[in-house]
Amino acid sequence: MNEQRLQADYQLIESLLNCPSGEELEILAANTELLDAGFLQRKRA
Repeated sequence: MNEQRLQADYQLIESLLNCPSGEELEILAANTELLDAGFLQRKRA
């Protein structure tokens, strides 16, 4: 996994954690290219 992808994943997680309630699906829909098995298993080292 490259550093650029890790940063994108962490940015998406941060966006989901900080978004107003109800905007989660919109954020996920805008970032479908990041939603794969790697993202679902991601954990911060």
